[in-house]
Order: sequence, then C-alpha cells, then structure tokens
Amino acid sequence: MKYRKISQLDPVMLLTAQFRRSHIPICQVDLDAHAARLDLLFKPHKRKYLNRVSANMLFKNINAMTELSTTEHDCLRYTALVFSEWQRGYFSKPVQCVKLACPYCQSHCSIDHDTQMYCCDNKDCDASVPYWQGDHLPLGTPANAELRQQRQAVESLVVPVLANNILTKVDLHKRLLKCLGMPPKSLFNIYNLDSTQCDIVSNALIKLQPVQRAM
Repeated sequence: MKYRKISQLDPVMLLTAQFRRSHIPICQVDLDAHAARLDLLFKPHKRKYLNRVSANMLFKNINAMTELSTTEHDCLRYTALVFSEWQRGYFSKPVQCVKLACPYCQSHCSIDHDTQMYCCDNKDCDASVPYWQGDHLPLGTPANAELRQQRQAVESLVVPVLANNILTKVDLHKRLLKCLGMPPKSLFNIYNLDSTQCDIVSNALIKLQPVQRAM
C-alpha cells in the first residue's frame, strides 16, 4: 500500500473502507464531500508516493487555504485525519456514552444522528451542538438558538479576514485569544464561545474587516 502513488488512489474506496472499519453507517457519511476534500488536499502531491505524504504536510496545505471558513478548515482537517489513520492502519470509532450536560437546564444531551447534533433531552430547551463525524465527540458546548446565531455571526466575520489575507489564521486566533484574556497557547474554538465572548470577538473582528472601496 505504501508504495502506491497518490494519483493511483481511489478516494471513495479509501473512505468507504475506513468508515466501515470504524463501524460508522455509510448512509451517515457524505462520501462525495470527503472525496472532494481529499482530491483538494492531494492536488499538490499527485506524483508522490503514499509513504511520502504525511498528515503534517496536509495540515500545512490546509493552513495555507486562507480563503476558507473555520468550518471548512475543520472539515478538511478531519478528512486529512481520516486519510492519516487509514495510511497507518488506525481508525476512529464512535465514542460511546458521551456525558454532555446542558449548560442551561443541566439535563443530559443525547446524540441525534438525524440532525448530527447533541440535543438537550429537555423538550422545553433547544440547546444543541454539532459533533465530529468520526468519533462523535461534540465540537464544543451546547448553545441555545440565540447563541448559535451569535456563533454563526462570528464565523461570518472570520471568513473575510482570512480570505483577504489580513491576518493568517494562527495570528488571528492569537489576537482573538488576547481580546478574550486567554493564554496565547489556548485553543480558539467558536463552538466554545458564550454570549459575552461572542460580542467581544465580533467587535474585534469588525475592526479587521476589509475596507470596501467605492467604484
């Protein structure tokens, strides 16, 4: 396997085999989207052999794609990890019995495969958070509808800053962490922001937005 070239690889077959080994129902996986992301990641390495392409190389390619949103970057990273685990013979199994409490009513949050979210068991509470497709771990903390909108607004402000090369993703995260009063080596995750933090980050991002020049 390791002496095959990237150009000889069938992304769909790779992904199908990997997710079946992970005991993830294929019907729950968007194979076409994963295959498209693999093609994008492999484009600079088509002539290389499989054993010459590492996850770190793919991550460097992803970090250079500044025009992509945070969510798109995360999706690419996950697909790169799927390839890396396949390459090394490893696989991600869905984590069972994840204990996730609702921050609003303290009820348990259960996984909902139809919406691909962790949703609060309390029917009077609308808190939810997406999860990773491979290990089924939550992307962050559950949020109600208002906070979810705030997080989406933050993400929409991040995109033009990266797309216009105003800051690299690493430098942007460092600046936002400083605005939040968090250590520079902390992990910046939009899905972990609360309402106040969303306001702080949004205000910082508004100041970084590219200037629209009049025609």
